[in-house]
Amino acid sequence: MEAPLTIVYTGGLRGDLSLLPRLYTFIRTWGMGGQPTPHYLFDLGDACAPEVWHCAATGGRSALIALDALGCHAARVAGGLAADARLKLDANFLGMALVEPGRPWRQGRLAAVASADESAPDAALTIVLAPAPATRLDGRRLHLQAVHGGQVGRARLLLEPPTLLDAAIGALPAATLPDPTVQAAVDFILAEARRVDARRRG
Repeated sequence: MEAPLTIVYTGGLRGDLSLLPRLYTFIRTWGMGGQPTPHYLFDLGDACAPEVWHCAATGGRSALIALDALGCHAARVAGGLAADARLKLDANFLGMALVEPGRPWRQGRLAAVASADESAPDAALTIVLAPAPATRLDGRRLHLQAVHGGQVGRARLLLEPPTLLDAAIGALPAATLPDPTVQAAVDFILAEARRVDARRRG
């Protein structure tokens, strides 16, 4: 029998990078359930906010680089990215895909799209990265319930035929310890953003 696939996701971080080291610990313990089942990590968007200093200084790149450090497979970039921001992310060898209208993510039999009206032909499962009111499976399209910065969403399913086994949203417990590797990555990203901000103001 086919092993269940676990989809874990974040969203609505709005530039709060201080959450990520603890959120990563929570993703590993609760999101994946400590099980070695196949899993994918996505972000539903709204990762940066223009009023947050490091988002403004980096054109929104800071949060995307931090999500990449978490091992995120793809992140929704709803408003699109400026061409220079995309070039700078490409220069950083971003491993995560940036999903926006007309630019889906594909890996094997899976695809992810930015909005509910986009399609990904021939995918066994298409994950819609636009936040939805509830997690549901619509044929071969998985819609994921909206989460905010202190939450992680999870959906477990079978691919053939597509069957949603369960879905849940977990709130980050206050006592969750930060992952030291992700903390170091966030510290580095913020230090780089300070340098960029200083040059921009200079």
